[in-house]
Amino acid sequence: SLAVALAITFFPNAAQAAEAPLSMGTASTYGVLANSAVTSATSSGITGTAGSDIGVGNATAPTGVISTSGVTVLAGLSITALTAASSALSDNRGGTVTGVELGGTTKTPGAYSNPSLGITGILTLDGLGDSSSVFIFRADSTLITAASSSVILTNGAQACNVFWQVGSSATLGATSTMVGHVIAYASISTGVATTIQGQLIATTAAVTLGGSTIQNSSCITPTPVVTPTPVVTPTPVV
Repeated sequence: SLAVALAITFFPNAAQAAEAPLSMGTASTYGVLANSAVTSATSSGITGTAGSDIGVGNATAPTGVISTSGVTVLAGLSITALTAASSALSDNRGGTVTGVELGGTTKTPGAYSNPSLGITGILTLDGLGDSSSVFIFRADSTLITAASSSVILTNGAQACNVFWQVGSSATLGATSTMVGHVIAYASISTGVATTIQGQLIATTAAVTLGGSTIQNSSCITPTPVVTPTPVVTPTPVV
């Protein structure tokens, strides 16, 4: 008990549990989910093993050319999904206050926050060898990514365990690459040839695609490595 007490006193981080993922509930199967409208200026595509559905809460059909391997859900169940996404958005973990600019940095698992967030260049998410590692980024107002910016996963980090909570609107630049579940209170817009490994969810307004590729994939559980038991050959008795 003394050892535990000392660990908590002098090494507080050692006593903290790993961050748990946000619960997406019934929103998890949607590649794109919006309250008011989903539009695409040029051709966009949605795929993914977690689900590639399109949902619009107010029952207005999506406009533009959007291909999907899922289904389009208007009102009904999409409203239920928006409620689940709103709960995920309101799950404030606090966490470490980070700088506005995330580009050019490497982040390890945990929760991060700032009144606004942006990415210019490359943001690296380092899973530290743990495929279940979770990253949560919370912006009280906006999230803006520059053209050609990117989020890179390394050392086991997975897109399914990355979350972006945006208090107002998110703007993803042209030819940029975003990773994770982007949940915005208001709207989300993307530029031309934007790639998203995850989801785009606008809980009160619209998702406007500039021609995007969205892949909403499930987490991959690594196959455990089994170490064979060595066979001991008995020494012959002489």
